[in-house]
Amino acid sequence: MMMVSRAQIMMAGFALAIAGSSGYLMEDGAPPVPPTQIVPLSAALDSAEMPVDLAVPELPTLPDVAVRMADAPLPVLPESAAPAGCAPAMLTLSPLPGAMIAVAVEAPCRAGERLEIFHAGLGFAVRLSDQASWQGAVPALTEDAAIALRFEAGDELLGRMRLADLPGLVRVGVEWRGTAPLELHAYENGAAFGAPGHVHAGAPEGRLMVLGDATLARPMQAQVYTAPAGGAVALEIATEIGPESCGKPLEAQAFRAEAGAPVVLTAITLALPGCDQLGGYVVMPLPGVAAQRLALAD
Repeated sequence: MMMVSRAQIMMAGFALAIAGSSGYLMEDGAPPVPPTQIVPLSAALDSAEMPVDLAVPELPTLPDVAVRMADAPLPVLPESAAPAGCAPAMLTLSPLPGAMIAVAVEAPCRAGERLEIFHAGLGFAVRLSDQASWQGAVPALTEDAAIALRFEAGDELLGRMRLADLPGLVRVGVEWRGTAPLELHAYENGAAFGAPGHVHAGAPEGRLMVLGDATLARPMQAQVYTAPAGGAVALEIATEIGPESCGKPLEAQAFRAEAGAPVVLTAITLALPGCDQLGGYVVMPLPGVAAQRLALAD
């Protein structure tokens, strides 16, 4: 990991290849300071299939404690407990092209309330509309897909559906809680920062989804990248050092999903520099995606 200014972030792709997985804090004239801790949770990416010229550092080997949603049958609970005098909340799931799940929630008497949505290793929070509803798309991470909802009062709702278009899919994402603006960046086929093939939240390619409402009192957000067919991808996460996040640890969870394999989860803690480093960026590489593993067409 390293800390760079906005101008220096153009050099991040090159600096990461040198930094390796140990990480460091980088600023003009400042000595290296290692501010990152990675806590392994589950089986690591098979690095044997990584191209040798990709120069993406590896995460530590992780113990075999993966999450496979299909291991245990899940009950289908179409209704949730409701406030007195109100109809039960309803959850409707339907498939969308590109291995996406359309989620529709109706929750009478809960207008404007917080709603947390979970799927495999993915979780984010949104706000119910003035009509006490929410509609959106969730990227599928497993063929046997379970969507769980948690309402502000603590009651939960669970739905399940099976998708047929996941074979060959590779998705990588990161989720976090708090106000720090975490970003996921993908560099396809050796792309440089800001060049075509650099996929991020503001890029026109549309292969990176931003999930969650940053205006909530306790934000819970996620970004999910879907790899294209063919080519190799280098990945990194970055966060700007702001007045609300400086000097504090930023805890996140990275996950990787591909059809036929368990979802791989890795907990990450970024110890952000002090408030004298405002405006800088902390950048940390993630395991990349090898060309031969990609089979999902755009």
